[in-house]
Amino acid sequence: VEETSSLVEAAEPLVEEAELLVEAAEPLVEEVEEVEEHIEDTSELLIEDTAQRDIKEIFFNAVKDFDEEQINKMISGGDVKITDPKIMYGALKVGGGRAYKFFSESITPELIDLMLIEAAKDNNPKAVMVFISEGGNINAGDIYGNTALHEACKDGQLEMTAFLIERGADVNGRNKKGWTPLHRAANYGHLDIARYLIKKDANLNHRESEGMIPLVFALQRGYLDIATLMIEKGA
Repeated sequence: VEETSSLVEAAEPLVEEAELLVEAAEPLVEEVEEVEEHIEDTSELLIEDTAQRDIKEIFFNAVKDFDEEQINKMISGGDVKITDPKIMYGALKVGGGRAYKFFSESITPELIDLMLIEAAKDNNPKAVMVFISEGGNINAGDIYGNTALHEACKDGQLEMTAFLIERGADVNGRNKKGWTPLHRAANYGHLDIARYLIKKDANLNHRESEGMIPLVFALQRGYLDIATLMIEKGA
């Protein structure tokens, strides 16, 4: 009995240590479970994205070949939404004027504005001009308030940036976060675009919704060349 008691007493620290290890491991187990869930969710999204790409390719090919039966089948079946500016822009890009005429009843002023933004993202000045000629607002924003100019500045498209500003894009336009095109150029490290925007009277000291000027974005991201430029210009 005494020997058993001694063994129990000797085991107690080990039991306590094991309990501590189990307790310490619980957050790790939870973290692993979260990672597994994230991987599963990501895999599902990748499968979905692949499926969507395949559907878009089929639809765009149908538009390109002007296969009205296939086009109408995919629209009525809900495979594609022609209210989606990405879908419609892609369709018009491959189908040209014939496609524009075919879809004309579905092309609203709002959709034209959004397709103009898609054209800017695609670095397609000819398409931008087409949408402007159709009444598109060059300063219209998407669901996040980003205009065509915001997108060009994000993507580092200097020629498109200049093209849009020359045609009336607001160099100090703000999205829903209060970001101007200069905030975006600073955030994504595009020195040439930042320099051009400043030359075109971009406001160096405009504060976005959290109170930060473009200079802060440049410093946070480590773009010291942009930060230096902004300080030299009066930020």
